[in-house]
Amino acid sequence: MKLQNWLDTTGTSIMAFAKKVELSRQIVHGYLDGKLPTIPTAMRIEKATEGEVNLYSWTKGADMNPKRGKNKKEETVEKTVDSVENLY
Repeated sequence: MKLQNWLDTTGTSIMAFAKKVELSRQIVHGYLDGKLPTIPTAMRIEKATEGEVNLYSWTKGADMNPKRGKNKKEETVEKTVDSVENLY
């Protein structure tokens, strides 16, 4: 699910969401306008949305259904996430 869809579905304001993920509202607006978050930030967003806005939500043109097989872009994202998670 895309971030804008999640905000609309949950009735969460941009300001409330920004506060929840400890970002400025300007940064969140940037994500809504197409800017990509860093992987650690995308992981915070995924956690804050209880997995609804997952890492795959940020890939352009990708099918966001994690139950189907992953494409190369998704595999690359997953490997990068695994690497970042191992740092913490």
